[in-house]
Amino acid sequence: MRGKNENVMHLAGYLAPLNRLNIVSGAALQMQLELLWFKGLEMIAPPSFQKIRNSDNLTSWDLFTKEHENLQRDGEKWMKDTANYCVLVATLITTVVFAAAFTIQGGSNEETGTPILLKSIWFRVIFIFDAIALLSSSTSRLVFLSILTSRFTQMDFL
Repeated sequence: MRGKNENVMHLAGYLAPLNRLNIVSGAALQMQLELLWFKGLEMIAPPSFQKIRNSDNLTSWDLFTKEHENLQRDGEKWMKDTANYCVLVATLITTVVFAAAFTIQGGSNEETGTPILLKSIWFRVIFIFDAIALLSSSTSRLVFLSILTSRFTQMDFL
């Protein structure tokens, strides 16, 4: 039931119906969609609308926070689970690529110790792609670890 003394900002603070939330999958993306909607309306509504309190003595932002507690909690769990799996995969890729970087393709010349395929263009291509893969997988691990250490406030979902 909607309270009295509410304006359009209060109405935007209520949790959207399921058919509207299910436009995107995952609680974190649903929370992001709700925040984008609320913040977009906040930009066009008169500033005085944000300070008005309803009959429950809640501002529109207070109402938004109260209504979206469960969605925020579910979004945090979804993000942590997803980030954990992605860190695992990125770690496996980093391990394989790291090992491949120190394995000399084609072997080395026993007399000089230099790689046999050193002058081959394909040796350089493999080396460059291996370096790119190592950099990309290491970077993705850092990004996912930063997600895991996030505070998961409402604004973090933006």
